[in-house]
This record gives sequence, C-alpha cells and structure tokens, in this order.
Amino acid sequence: MSGEAPFKNFGTDAIHAGQEPEKWDSRSVVPLIGLSTTFKQVSPGVLRHDRYEYSRGGNPTRECLEECVAKLENGKHALAYASGLAATMSMVEALLEV
Repeated sequence: MSGEAPFKNFGTDAIHAGQEPEKWDSRSVVPLIGLSTTFKQVSPGVLRHDRYEYSRGGNPTRECLEECVAKLENGKHALAYASGLAATMSMVEALLEV
C-alpha cells in the first residue's frame, strides 16, 4: 500500500456531511433531533417552506442522515425509512414497477 487511507476524508464526511448550519433556523451548529410528528402548514395541503408535512414523509433529522449516507457511499441520494417493511415495500414496488 502507498500509505494512503483507503477512505480518504471518510471521518470528516461522516461527521459533517448533511449538517450545514445554514439549513435550519435555530442557528445550532449541530443539527437538532426533530421529534415532531407533524409540521405547520399554511393551510391544508400547503406546506410551510414546501418541505415537511408528516414525519414519516420526511423531517430535518432524516434529511441530515440521508445526505450523510449518500456522501459516505459516493451517491447522489440516499433514502431512510421509518421501518424495515417500508424499505422492503419500496424495493418490491420498484422491481414490479407498480
């Protein structure tokens, strides 16, 4: 081996990817854990900031995780699911083109 680490910048990416403080309004350097199940809507079906409605559909904490995993896997996107069954169904539907 040439002495170079097998995963260059892996530690830095694992700690920082998906956690840019400019992404949230709290001014926190470390992302807050989003415990909310529902998010404020301007009116029914009209999302505030066009982002989150219900935590199973997405939330700030999961978004940070997905961005970090995508970076670590050298991918453009990653998906995190609320349960193993949801992940399995996603794969089955993708394979069956439902």
